[in-house]
Amino acid sequence: MSSPASHDEESKGYTPHMRGVALGILVMGISLAAVILLWVTIGYQGPDFSTQVMERQQEWLHEQYGLPPPPELSPEMLEVPPSLRSVAQGGGVAQTGETGGGNQTTAAGGGNQTTAAGGGNQTTAAGGGNQTTAAGGAGGGGGGGAAAAGGSTINILEGSSIQGSPDYDPDELTASAGAEVTVVNQDTVLHSATSGTGPQDPESAQQFDTSLINAGESATLSLAQVTPGQYDYYCIVHPYMTGKIVVQ
Repeated sequence: MSSPASHDEESKGYTPHMRGVALGILVMGISLAAVILLWVTIGYQGPDFSTQVMERQQEWLHEQYGLPPPPELSPEMLEVPPSLRSVAQGGGVAQTGETGGGNQTTAAGGGNQTTAAGGGNQTTAAGGGNQTTAAGGAGGGGGGGAAAAGGSTINILEGSSIQGSPDYDPDELTASAGAEVTVVNQDTVLHSATSGTGPQDPESAQQFDTSLINAGESATLSLAQVTPGQYDYYCIVHPYMTGKIVVQ
């Protein structure tokens, strides 16, 4: 039978151990309460959070610049890139315009499309939306492909609004003086192609400017008043998107 003295010694050794366990449980409880409080305060950000932010940004830009409201799309269509939405929906009217000569092929997936070719070997493949292609020479244009009246095309790539992502394609376009450049917005938000190095450039938009281009639409950039040289351009909504046009 153990003596009272030995029993007291065992109790003293057991008490610090229980205190450590109790302290650990208390810390875990406080941490769990903090997590619950943060969740209630900040809220749950689900997989649609980025889409909702993008939609709110589009609504604000449309209201700020007096643009028509963006069309309402089903959840399934939101997963389809803007340039292919007309193909996915199907239907529409496909038209092949008058041709003047040469070998020409038009493949239309949807929407209203017109192709008017003056000669040479030309191929037009349209995925959707209202599109017009007029080609006047052999083999199509350089840089970004065939476009209006011997011009070229700059594509604003999908996801360009995310800083660090590929934006303008090509990054550097060579075009003839007086040409017209078609700028196609393949992204899901507003963009522009505005001459200058950024919003703080005093010469911003002095040489050329597409203004804001809706998602899935295009605009024409005229170089009629631009003298030969190299010109920087950027997006007025996302100034970190930049490119160059070399006018010859």
